[in-house]
Amino acid sequence: MNRDELQTIAKASPFRPFTLVTESSGQYNVEHPDYIHFPPLPEPDDPEAWPSYVEVYNRSSVPRYVTIGAITEVIFKSLRN
Repeated sequence: MNRDELQTIAKASPFRPFTLVTESSGQYNVEHPDYIHFPPLPEPDDPEAWPSYVEVYNRSSVPRYVTIGAITEVIFKSLRN
């Protein structure tokens, strides 16, 4: 997974809640688009400086820093009727 793929999921309309699963079996729920934050990108001529993480907030507004390269799966929550 890369940053662009994750941003596409996070900014989908309509938004669909999902869980990020990492290679260490960590699970991070994204219940609302406001619960995930992408740090700004630096100058385009310095891709080495691009942030390799996203911030995922829980319902108590506590951030968790998730390394994008460690994400192995995205599980979408079922939609309620």
